[in-house]
Amino acid sequence: MHYFSNTKVGKEYFDVFFFHDSGYRVVILQPLRQKYDTWVKRFTNRGLSHRELDVAKLGLQGLTNSQIIRKLGISRATLKTHLNNIYKKVPEIRNEKWRLLKN
Repeated sequence: MHYFSNTKVGKEYFDVFFFHDSGYRVVILQPLRQKYDTWVKRFTNRGLSHRELDVAKLGLQGLTNSQIIRKLGISRATLKTHLNNIYKKVPEIRNEKWRLLKN
């Protein structure tokens, strides 16, 4: 099995699983938009503040910390506070690929 994360196929991004065994090939595409929507719902259900949710969505979309700071007009310290709050409220995000979607 081979795994290719965040791979562009056409105009969309997918996690791609490629299996090759006994002459058969199987490709499974998991749309990242679906994972993104699932994470946003999880964030919303965990009581993230409006601003924390903004930070989480931008992170999932693939923005770097510097890009998030510029886009939201916040300081690095404020971003760090928001990220720490997100990690406290949704600790399992540490075990997942944080940046799901590329711009």
